[in-house]
Amino acid sequence: MVDCRGRRENTGFVTEFDVKMRLPKSVVGYDELAIGWESIQNSFSDATDAFESPNGKFLVVFQSGDLTVYQLKNGKIGDVVARRRLHENEYAVMAQWAMGPHVALWDQAVSRVLNSSSE
Repeated sequence: MVDCRGRRENTGFVTEFDVKMRLPKSVVGYDELAIGWESIQNSFSDATDAFESPNGKFLVVFQSGDLTVYQLKNGKIGDVVARRRLHENEYAVMAQWAMGPHVALWDQAVSRVLNSSSE
């Protein structure tokens, strides 16, 4: 079962709600959290969301206004690899892992965006 967020705007008010539905793997892609949500909550009580890489080497955790990437070693949360402060009301909508030849395509696309935003 995949938890989805619905959003409705009406006369200046925004209502968000959970939608319980099963999406096919062709839509969801990789969506595993082998380390388990309980383990994440035990380590980070303020965690609001998390994603684990398909190769099991990285864990992305959203907590206290930060997006933090941790190394995973033998199923244990390790060192911080990267941390980014999130803007107000910024949160994950979805996670899509780039694999194989798609990694280079995403690197190029992100480099273009980052280079154009610094000009």
